[in-house]
Amino acid sequence: MLLRKYNRAVMLLLCLLLIAPAAYAHGWRPARSLETKAEMDKDRQLTIRTVAMSEKTMVFEYAMPGLEAVFAENSPKTATESDAPSGPVKPVLGNAAHRSEPGMPVLPVVPARIVLPEGQDLDDVWVTPGKKTVLPGKYLVAHGQTPYPRIPGVKPEKTEKNRAVYESDDPYPGKLVEIVGVQKKRGVSILLVNLYPVVYRPKSGTLSWYETLTLTVTTKPADSTSSRKPGLPYRSSTTGMLDRAVENPEMVNTYTDKKKTEYAPAEDAIYPRATARYVLITSQAIIDDVSIDPSVADFIAHRQAQGLTTAVVSIDSVLADDNYTGRNDAETLRNFIIYAYENLNTEYVLLGGDTGIIPPRTLWCEAGRYEDYIPSDLYYQCLDGDFNFDGDEEWGERTDGEDGGDVDLMAEIFVGRASAENAAELSNFFSKTMAYETGADDAACLTTSLMCGEYLGFGGIADYAEPGLEEIRLGSDNHGYTTAGFAAFPNFTVDTLYDSDSYEWPAAEIINDIDSNAYSIIVHDGHGLDDQIMKLYNADADALVNTNFIFAQSQACFSGNYEGDCIAEHLTTSTRHGMFAVVFNSREGWGLPYSTDSPSQRLAREFWDACFGEGLADLGAINTASHEDNLWDIGDGFIRWSIYETNLLGDPATVLRGRLSLSLEIPANAMEGDVRSGRVQVFSVKQVPAIKTVATDLLISLTSSDTTEVTVPASVTIRAGESEVSFDLTVEDDLLLDDVQTALITASAPGFIAATAAIDVEDNDTDTDDDGLSDDLEAISRTDRDDADTDDDGIFDGDEDTNQNGTVDPGETDPCNPDTDGDGIQDGTELGYTDGTGLDTDSDSFQPDLDPNTTTDPLDTDTDGDGLPDGQEDANRNGRVDAGETDPSINVRPTANAGADQAVDEGDRTTLDGTGSFDIDDGISSHVWTQTAGPTVTIANSHTVRASFTAPDVEADQTLTFRLSVRDRAGQLTSDTCTVTVRWDGIAPPDNDTPPAAGGGGGGCFIEAVR
Repeated sequence: MLLRKYNRAVMLLLCLLLIAPAAYAHGWRPARSLETKAEMDKDRQLTIRTVAMSEKTMVFEYAMPGLEAVFAENSPKTATESDAPSGPVKPVLGNAAHRSEPGMPVLPVVPARIVLPEGQDLDDVWVTPGKKTVLPGKYLVAHGQTPYPRIPGVKPEKTEKNRAVYESDDPYPGKLVEIVGVQKKRGVSILLVNLYPVVYRPKSGTLSWYETLTLTVTTKPADSTSSRKPGLPYRSSTTGMLDRAVENPEMVNTYTDKKKTEYAPAEDAIYPRATARYVLITSQAIIDDVSIDPSVADFIAHRQAQGLTTAVVSIDSVLADDNYTGRNDAETLRNFIIYAYENLNTEYVLLGGDTGIIPPRTLWCEAGRYEDYIPSDLYYQCLDGDFNFDGDEEWGERTDGEDGGDVDLMAEIFVGRASAENAAELSNFFSKTMAYETGADDAACLTTSLMCGEYLGFGGIADYAEPGLEEIRLGSDNHGYTTAGFAAFPNFTVDTLYDSDSYEWPAAEIINDIDSNAYSIIVHDGHGLDDQIMKLYNADADALVNTNFIFAQSQACFSGNYEGDCIAEHLTTSTRHGMFAVVFNSREGWGLPYSTDSPSQRLAREFWDACFGEGLADLGAINTASHEDNLWDIGDGFIRWSIYETNLLGDPATVLRGRLSLSLEIPANAMEGDVRSGRVQVFSVKQVPAIKTVATDLLISLTSSDTTEVTVPASVTIRAGESEVSFDLTVEDDLLLDDVQTALITASAPGFIAATAAIDVEDNDTDTDDDGLSDDLEAISRTDRDDADTDDDGIFDGDEDTNQNGTVDPGETDPCNPDTDGDGIQDGTELGYTDGTGLDTDSDSFQPDLDPNTTTDPLDTDTDGDGLPDGQEDANRNGRVDAGETDPSINVRPTANAGADQAVDEGDRTTLDGTGSFDIDDGISSHVWTQTAGPTVTIANSHTVRASFTAPDVEADQTLTFRLSVRDRAGQLTSDTCTVTVRWDGIAPPDNDTPPAAGGGGGGCFIEAVR
């Protein structure tokens, strides 16, 4: 058995070095880190394939589509070589994102997310470029602009080009890869890197791109001796966000749950003893107040009726409990939330109170010339690290993560805040949230939304909010990334209220819209202040009378600043009208001059894409996705600012309604060869889903993530008036010994949230001879199911058929042929196998390798390329270089011998003799003589073993030097030199440069005598 393990290890190493990339590489697929453009041709999208995947090394190859240069802001017109100089362009590379820094060229970037195996830390990252292609023409690439706050009266100024960059022809950005960092989500380490496939030389206007980039990631064992605090335990995600957008989701399977010791709770504390997916934290006084209606108990009963396990925890008891101490109250509360995640499987936390009840955390951020402390509940949901590595007064700095790295901004749980000052205000919040969640499914307001935009004054396309809001309403692929919008769900009606050159809507109009009870969603872009949004002030919010409650999302400044008496609180908690939840900014929202591609717009687009494109259900998950989808650009201070400030003032478990969803039921597990049934149903999106019938026939597409494991019909149809359809799925027998494999089945239809379910496929194959190939596969491949080494070459059949497909593929040896390359030496002997004992190898047939330090290639008849077959050099085929044999693994260089040095007289015919040169293995194929020193002579027969020349006339003894270069049949070259001394005869040579004397005297005629 030990020998077998050794042999497998040798073969595995050979596979990794020589043949694994061809055998292992998966097929090409769309890059998961990039949104797919549905209307884009497949050949215009970036694709990726996995080349190698192991605990220590992961290799991914990206294929880039052709580069285009597109004119101006949001213009579909493509620049050509003839008109390129007429204006700035943005290079477009399929569905790659764009990176924009003020004053710098805007170029495509390819974000990538790679899961690191459990127990491993990042070691190194590098990128190998493929073929480089130049885009014909000369181009002026547009440069990035500086964001400005959306505050009334701010006058943005256009940023000029960075002259140092644009007047240089140095390649920009001057790098192929950028490590953003390693973030952790629910115990899983995720590497974020950016690839830069496009190169721009500004001065010459040259654009080029690499057709492929190969990303290699290596890891190393985590340092068990580190003083760093252990990471959080792995918890699988019910929302599917854990492996969303990573390129190797299968690596998540390397993580296992690790329970931690539970703290002993204080006797007077209200702590749960079991699990609590949903935790409400508020004051003890509010918990005890039974006069309010609904009360805390009523609201918790509502959550329990939805199937959530719950807990109510008083902030008073948390702050008094020594188990959760911190440097301040906010850190103490966060330590309790960490405990709840680790021990109670908590996924949602509602902070029930404003800053007078629930301690706030402000995170420090710098963006351009702006800097501020930003109220951010992100601190309570991103639980890795402590957000203050250096222990100063600024939390959340770029160096406040573990070991001085960046802070971790991937969420373990979802957090929202009901920013109430007292029990009555919290009860208002409960009342509106419960009413929204339990309202009739057919209420028209649930599918009716309002896009509300103001004058911004940011110049050109950014003067008004309408263009940016239309990107959200319709969905968009502007600026190199794709986001779905309301139009993805045809059952939604979207009204618009836009300022324009000819119309400026008054506050009364939005008040009437809200009070009409017609809407459940408002999307806003405009200016704002602490007490103002959508042209409404606090008093206007308090005077609203609507009874259908609204969720609102806005890019305005300060309106969500819950440190003070902000309008978000007046809309959500002050009364029983207005809004049940909002996502507003606690500091400045950011616009971009002459562009819709502002930092706040990026957050907003990703927010609604999470809702309509990714199909996330609850507000906590949707808001978190808007943050995490922008982490690739976290180096941009304005993006970081926007992530910090976009707080959910609402319940994170509230499901945003109005959408229709598919539900997919398939068996959790099945055996290879089974045929099982599945079912697709239609639901309304709600905490407790309601089955819906379809008005017309609904065509549903079905796909399997691995058709070698499970196949499903391409589509099924739910008939009009029905709510479900059944289908058969076939569990394939792949003939592989692959234990349990998981396949994901997806059901999708336009206008519906897609559904995905997993099925575990159990392996039913047997391996009688324990050679790594199933018995059924051996019957196909003609190997012997009772003999682990069919051809008796010393190698397991399963090690020869490395991809276990029953055929001899390139890079594989033949398990039915002991000498695959036909050079006379057995495959096992060439690989260095020394003993076949215990391998079902016939010792009478197998020739052990007598020198395993000398190995040859079993797929190459001439390993060293010397022109002699391996079997001719190793004449007795025993793997050892014996007397009279040459080494088939090494081509010995030839020996050049230019002969002895000579001394000759002037005019002598001199021979250069290279017959002493020799090559011990493949022989010499060519001789070349050249002169390297001394008076120049003409060498006769310079390409033969013997050459000659005539010694020249000299004025004194002269030394001439000659080099003989010999090349063997494998192309290896060596040289030797000799010298020839030419002896002077004492007679001065004639002066050939002196002209003859003229006859007849000066000026006379010259008569040539003719003989």
